[in-house]
Amino acid sequence: MELPALETCIAFAAVEDKETFQKRFAYWRSWLRLGAKEDISALGDGAAWIGNIVREVFGKIKECLDVYHGLEHVSDTGKVL
Repeated sequence: MELPALETCIAFAAVEDKETFQKRFAYWRSWLRLGAKEDISALGDGAAWIGNIVREVFGKIKECLDVYHGLEHVSDTGKVL
């Protein structure tokens, strides 16, 4: 499968309160003039509040769990088993 050419890529990371995080998302969406929602994905740590903001600002998009937190779940499962 051939991937489409990359046109825009934005990444940011910060430790901040929910309201500041939401404003930052809204800013980037407006600045980038994002169109098709199927082209947007969000990487998070699985916290419900982050997923809620992502859906509120962008609508239904692809959400991905970061590797560190994903492996935390795998480790916890292994300990139980």
